[in-house]
Parts: sequence; C-alpha cells; structure tokens
Amino acid sequence: MRRRLRVTCTLCASITLLCCGCIAVPEREGPVFHVDPSGVHERFEVGLLFEHLDAMLGALASEDFTATQDGLRNVNIDRAHLPASVFDVCNRYVELCNLLTDTIGSLRLAVEDCESSLENNDLTGAGLSLGISRSLLTRAREQLIALEKATAEAFVLLRRSGQGGSSSQLEQSRLMISRTMERVTLLASEYESRLDAAFLEATVKNDLLQPDLTLHVRDDAVWVGDITAVSGVLSVDGKPITNKEITLLIDGVGVGVAQTDGDGAFARSVTLPFEYVPRHIVRASYQPEGDDLGRYRAVTSDDYVMTVRFHTSTVALAVPSQMHPGLGATVVGTIDSSGPTEGREVMILVGDDAVGTRQVGPEGDFSIDFRVAENAVEGEVQVKAFVPADDSARCAPCDFTVDTEVTTVEPTVELSMSRFAFVPSLSSSLLRQAVTGTFVGLETVSVDVYSSLPLSVMHMSAAAGERQALWTQDEIHAEVQVPVECRVWDMGMRQLIVRASADEPWHRPTEATAQLMLVNLLIPNVLLVSLGVVLGLGVLNRRRLRHAVLEPEPLPLPVLQSIPYDVAVAAVDGISFDDVGGSRQLLARLYYQAVVVLQKTLGVMLRREMTLREYLVSVQQRLGFEPRIFGKLTMLAEEAMYGPREPDRQSARLGRRLLAMLRSAQSNSDGERDGSEDAQ
Repeated sequence: MRRRLRVTCTLCASITLLCCGCIAVPEREGPVFHVDPSGVHERFEVGLLFEHLDAMLGALASEDFTATQDGLRNVNIDRAHLPASVFDVCNRYVELCNLLTDTIGSLRLAVEDCESSLENNDLTGAGLSLGISRSLLTRAREQLIALEKATAEAFVLLRRSGQGGSSSQLEQSRLMISRTMERVTLLASEYESRLDAAFLEATVKNDLLQPDLTLHVRDDAVWVGDITAVSGVLSVDGKPITNKEITLLIDGVGVGVAQTDGDGAFARSVTLPFEYVPRHIVRASYQPEGDDLGRYRAVTSDDYVMTVRFHTSTVALAVPSQMHPGLGATVVGTIDSSGPTEGREVMILVGDDAVGTRQVGPEGDFSIDFRVAENAVEGEVQVKAFVPADDSARCAPCDFTVDTEVTTVEPTVELSMSRFAFVPSLSSSLLRQAVTGTFVGLETVSVDVYSSLPLSVMHMSAAAGERQALWTQDEIHAEVQVPVECRVWDMGMRQLIVRASADEPWHRPTEATAQLMLVNLLIPNVLLVSLGVVLGLGVLNRRRLRHAVLEPEPLPLPVLQSIPYDVAVAAVDGISFDDVGGSRQLLARLYYQAVVVLQKTLGVMLRREMTLREYLVSVQQRLGFEPRIFGKLTMLAEEAMYGPREPDRQSARLGRRLLAMLRSAQSNSDGERDGSEDAQ
C-alpha cells in the first residue's frame, strides 16, 4: 500500500512539474533534411519537412524574412530516398514557399517606399511604388491560393503513400500549416490596407502645388576632381519660392545644399570626386519640410550629364615565361599616358600577392626584381602590373595582366655501372649468408647530378632490392657502393633505382633507373653437380637393366640366333604352364610361348642381346592383328621379371587370356593366308 502511494505521489509530482515547465521535455531530433546532404540520403522524413516548412511560414507571417530565407535555403531533398510522386510534391511545395517569401518580401519594400515617398510629398515616386505594390499583392494572393491547393494535394498523397506518418500526425500537421497560412493571408491583407491608406493620402496630396526646379551647370566637361558651378531656380506657377534648401546630387549622392534667394534662384560650386568614370549625372532636388508639406510637392530637376575629363593610361609588361619557387625574377614594362608618367608608382602582383613596387622613370619605363614565394603552387599564374590613379596629375589608373607558369625543375641524374653483378662474393661472411638464405654483394655505381638552376646539396639514395645506400652529394660526380641483395636461388634482371632530393624549393625530387643482370654463381655450380649425379646414376641403372635383360630369371632363354626354325619352336614346347614357381615364373613362360607364336607367324627371332621392349618394337610394325595384345603381355612379363613385387593371380590370369587371344589371332591369320593361296 505504501509503495503504491509513493509511486502515485511521484507520478503526480512529475506531471505538476512538467506542466509548470520545470522538467525539460525531450525534444525530437532536429530536422535532418537540411544542412547535411548526407543526412538527406539516409534519414529523410517527410513529416519533419512539413514541420520545418510550417515554422518557416510562421516566420514569414511575423515578417522575419531573414530567418525565412535562411530556413528555406537549408532545405535539401534532392538526394532523398522518396517515391517519385512524393518527391515531386515535396519539391513543388518548397518552390511555392520560396516564391511566396520572395513576393511578400518585395511587397513590403514597395509599400515602405510608397509611404516614404508620400511623407516627402513625392507623389511621382509614391505612384510608381503604389503600382508595383498592387502588382506584387495580386501575385502574393495567387501564390497563397496555389499553396493552399498544394497543401491539400500533398497531404492526400502522403496519406495514401504512408510517407508522412500516421493519419493523426498528418491531420495535425495539415491543421498547423493551415493556421500558419491564415496568418500569412492576414499579413497580405495588412499590406493591402496600408496601400489603400497610401492611395487615399496620395489622392489628398494630389491637390498640393507642384513646384518647378531648373538646373544649369556651367561646364559641359570638367576635369576629374575640379570644381564647377551649379545654379537654378525654384518656382511655382511662375512665382519664386524663396528661402528653401535645394539638395545637389551627383549620381544620386548628395554633394551639397544651396539656399534660394528672393528670386527663387540658387547657385553653388561643387567638386567632382576623383572617380575616373566617363560621365556624372547631376541633379537638384527639393523636399518640402514643416509647413511646406501642406503646400508643395517634392520636385527633382531634369538630369544633367556632365563629361569627366582625365588622362588615360596604359601599361605594358614583359614577364619571364617560367618562374621558380624561391628564386628571383625580373619584370620590365612601360607606362604610356597622355599625362605625366615620371614618378608614378607601379605595383606588381603575382596572383593575389603584391611582390614589389617601383617609381616610374622619366620615359615611363620600370623594372622590378622580386623573389617568388617558396610555397608557390605550381601551375599557371597571373602576373599583374597595377598603376594607381595619380589624382594630382589627373591620370587614370591602369593595369595589365600576363599569364606565366610557376614550375620546379627536375635535376638530371646519370648512372654508370657494370651491367652484371655476381653473387655471392668470397668473404668471411659467406657461410653466414648461406645459412640465412640471403646473399649480399656490393656494386660500384658512378652517379652524376646536375641541373639548369643552382644546385647545392643533394640527398641521395640507391637500392637494388630491400637494402639501400644513403649519402649526400654536393658535387657533380660521386661513386658509391650499392648493396645488391638476393635469395639463394634468385637470378635474373634486377632494377637499380637512384633517387635524388634537393634542399632548394625550385627543385623537385627525381630518380633514375638502370637494369642490372644478377648472376648467382651458386646456381650453375649446383646444376653441374646435380647433372653429374644424374649422369652417374643413369649409367649405373643402364648397366643394371642390361644385366637384368641378358640374365633373366632361372628360366632358360632359347638361343634362336643360329638354331633352325623348327628347332627353336621345339625348344620351348616342353615348358609347362602350371603355377609351379609362382606367378612370376608363370608369366615368363607365357611370354616366351607368345614369342614362339610370333616367331612362327612373323619369322622375327628373339635374339640374346635384345630386351623385351626392343623385341616388341621390332614386331609391332608387322603385326596384322591387334598389336596391343602382345604389348600388354610384354608389360606383364617386364613387371614379372624385373619388378620388385610378385605379380598377383589376377595378372597371371590376364596373361593366360592374352596368350589365348594371340593364338586365336594367329590361327585366323593363317586361315586367311591359306584361303588366299587356294584362290590363287
């Protein structure tokens, strides 16, 4: 019971504090559809988009145009994962919000201009601003209607596609945007009310007198910075308006104030600014003040175009085709002007950095030496000569730009060395190298380094493998010992790489390569020894095989070289073909019986010096029947006579079948031969 009471009290206290604002409600994560485009790609939420747009429209209704424009500028849905229909609706909605913001912002400025003009009795300016405001107000109302239709279509589509959240969330968002758009509509109505009031005020002030203001300038053309006289008359219906202030303007900027006299005339001298432009627009303006606001309208004189005189100038510049970081460079040039040139200052800029200034000589020529920055970026750069205006001599400024290139130079590295490297070399460490499996030799390399630019110390390295030699070189020529490392069985082409790096910023690192033939003396020696061993073993094996062929098993081989044919056949006829002596003896007997068959059939004798394989070759070309029968029987006989193992019974049975097949083939061959003889 106490526990339930404690939980209930805690819950009530939390609700009370929450309602009072003492507990911070965890806010939903901010919109992820703007600021970071990668977030758009991964975590875009349509519901958050419309919440954001509702906030921006609220800022627009409060006339916070800066916040509205910034918020809409941050919206980014181009890379969002959305269905095409939803994407088009969202994109169109954002465009409409942007258009409405720009229109209402321009409308506010036009209304303020209209009201300001009316305050000064400038009915002409007020009428112009009033017309612009009416047009902008009509456009704003059309855009509001389009935005309302787009809102209805967007939420219907979102409800169908399920992209904007649940139905309750969508309805809540739609109501919020609708209420915000009502506030924007009220703002447009306020502007319309202000325009109506301005129109009424302009109608009332339309009965005010319209003064006339004339303007005359003494000189049609004036040197820059010189003084000229300006005069005129202020009147209304032919009567002078006295003791009024006339503001004189040059290019819309006030440069002085004149006072009308008893005849309504005014006069004043004005100084032209040191602006080297072709012409100036001079005006006079009268703005009613105080009691005059109830009698006169504002008036501005016609424009008077005044030509500005000054000395034109040109500059020519000669720049080196290439410049190098950290090295000096010289540019020369001349200034040509209709005015004086001696003593004028010229500034040289490389890119955006000023590198030197100089006073021009009597003939307008100049020469400037400067040093290129050590951290200058390689590539094309603009060298600019800038001559400021000389107001004392009324000479206009001028400039001239030349493209050049900032580049570094690669030193030239030449290598001279033997094309062959022999390893291993005889040394006290030869045994240790053989144990580690790596041979190291030293190759003498001649290195020559030179450059077209000043060259001091070069940091060098050379390597023909993993090990490298390091040294510094302050002269053109140097000879170094470069380690050549290889494995025990490595041999072939090896690339030698020499790298050079200078301290000067105008040099860039370079490298040179050379091909080196690596000759491993261990490999040919090992090959020779191996070849000798193989040849020796071959000779021994050949002797053993010949001995085995000449002296086979105890089975006697009939000597058929000089014995007549019938005797040779009879010499083998008495051999029994039982299993006495094992499978080895049986297969030998079967083979010799097959030889007897072939001797009778083909007349090819098995001589004493012939091996089984040689006899097979001699009879193979004459066999009219299947030669593989006797070949298979020869292989079984070889395995039986010279093989290390005793043949099994299956081999013996195969031998019997092969002999039977051979005899059958021989009988068929004899029958065909007899038949052919009878036919003849």
